[in-house]
Amino acid sequence: MLAALGGQASELKLYLSQPAFNAALNAAVPDGALPWPASYGESYVIETFNGEALGTKTSGTWAVGRYAVAAGGNTNVSGPSQWGGAGTGTRLYAGGSPFLNAGNTGTPAGVTITLDEGARYVGFWWSAGSDGNHVELLDEHDNVLVSMNTSDLMNFLGSAATFRTLDGATYNRGQYNNNPFTSGGGGQPFAYLNFVLNDSTGTGSVTIRKLRFWGTGFELDNVAVRSPALTGTLPPSWIDTGITKAIVDPPVTEDDTGTTRVDQPVTLNLVGNDPYVPPGSTVTVPPRSDQGGTVTAGANPGEWRYTPPPGFTGTDTFSYEVCLAAPNQTTCATSTVTVTVVAPDVRVDLTGLPPAATVGQPYTGSFSCTNQGTADALAATTCKVDNLPQGVTPGACAISPGNVAWVAGDPIPVGETVTCAVSGTPDNQKGTVTVQGSTSATGDTVPGNNTATQDITVSGVPDVVVDMSGLPNGTVGQPYEGQFTCTNRGTADAPATTCDASLAPWMTQGACTISPAGAAWTSPATIPEGATVTCPVTGTPKETGEWPVTGTGGGSTGKVDVSVRALKPVPTLTHWGQLLMAGALAALGLALRRRRSV
Repeated sequence: MLAALGGQASELKLYLSQPAFNAALNAAVPDGALPWPASYGESYVIETFNGEALGTKTSGTWAVGRYAVAAGGNTNVSGPSQWGGAGTGTRLYAGGSPFLNAGNTGTPAGVTITLDEGARYVGFWWSAGSDGNHVELLDEHDNVLVSMNTSDLMNFLGSAATFRTLDGATYNRGQYNNNPFTSGGGGQPFAYLNFVLNDSTGTGSVTIRKLRFWGTGFELDNVAVRSPALTGTLPPSWIDTGITKAIVDPPVTEDDTGTTRVDQPVTLNLVGNDPYVPPGSTVTVPPRSDQGGTVTAGANPGEWRYTPPPGFTGTDTFSYEVCLAAPNQTTCATSTVTVTVVAPDVRVDLTGLPPAATVGQPYTGSFSCTNQGTADALAATTCKVDNLPQGVTPGACAISPGNVAWVAGDPIPVGETVTCAVSGTPDNQKGTVTVQGSTSATGDTVPGNNTATQDITVSGVPDVVVDMSGLPNGTVGQPYEGQFTCTNRGTADAPATTCDASLAPWMTQGACTISPAGAAWTSPATIPEGATVTCPVTGTPKETGEWPVTGTGGGSTGKVDVSVRALKPVPTLTHWGQLLMAGALAALGLALRRRRSV
């Protein structure tokens, strides 16, 4: 019945459940159409086909897994008949249930069931059995663990009149003939077959992942699977058929993962984590990965050296195959290796630099460099700016989290940010400068975010100051002249600026001029940076007193008190003074007369 693939390792043993007829053949035994009685206390997953629509099947899902029928296959689910359909009642011929007819055409023939989980137990209700029924049990790599036809089982059923169970009970051969749930069966055997996998790899790694049924007149029902191994004591109602065949255990491999930096090779031990790779197995690896990397043999067995494509980052994959030594070299397992190629990606950010600065006023800001890549930036790291406004300079840098001092050349771990301060007082160099920010790191493969620019416009501030010191004190009745000025001492023109004064009643303001050009100027108007407006003030005070004068120049004011004093009187001659003056004049006249006579 069982055709093993050669070699030694695990084994598959076949047991029969108790018959579905009682000893008197006058009642049905539903437990005979199941793996074991409920009293055994172990679970399984079963597909009864009771919920299936009758008719031809092509693909779909059953309780134990996904099924598929190849093109041209003739597999169907039929209603209960004398040829199949397990029942649940004990009354003889009380009725069965829908069952599966495995076809005998298609490539592959019949129906293939891919189990949801690897199974160490498989069972099914074999109805109207004959030599033309075939079963294959495969692993996840489509290695055929066991290929079966029913000739050995037919021979076993015809070998004795009675059969002894594991607990010593006996059953008659006739209890396995015909269908107890629906009348008939043509004397053919109806039995529940239990396949038990004993994994001798020591890893529990050999499992059944696919079932394939095909043949002429292959009726079956109640397909059951179990993932865990059965307990040490098998169901006592089972019958050991003595049919035991060795399985050539296929290799069992696990997928591998690895990580390397951009442009850096990595050595991987592909078989180090594989559950079962027997001595003498061969390992075959393609020379190229899916993304174009290279894969070469390493220095030690099982080691392979992966080199990513130049500049590549991301996920790359390749597969490897482990095959048994001859003569079982076609029994293989394949797994996938996933290598993540990481690289730093440092991005410079200048948004922390305010776009406006003022001449003569403190300016503060910052710029940053963040490693948003998948690997630490370890070498040749920089984070800097150039072309700041005159008077503004970069300061110290710190890396966060942690706010630890950082200098060029220090690492920038993944997800961390270097922040550098900028401060100073802009010189009087007004205009817009374009700050250039840059960052770098060995292995950074995203140059597009290694540079950034930020415009900073440096502006001035007007500062108009009025000066009233040019208004002197005055004298009653005497002409008065003075002036007041408004000077823009700031770093920008002062548009629409006033320059005037509230004068004393006897004062008159003349036409203002602006220097250095000396042009006429009328308030309000622009006072350019560094220019001075001069406004003359004239008048003649009529009386003594003190007059407050207030001047306004832009936002500044100035005050001065102009005092007006009386004119001092001219001195007069007394009587004696007049006599002395008369004598002096007479003497002067005598002297002149003498000069003429000479």
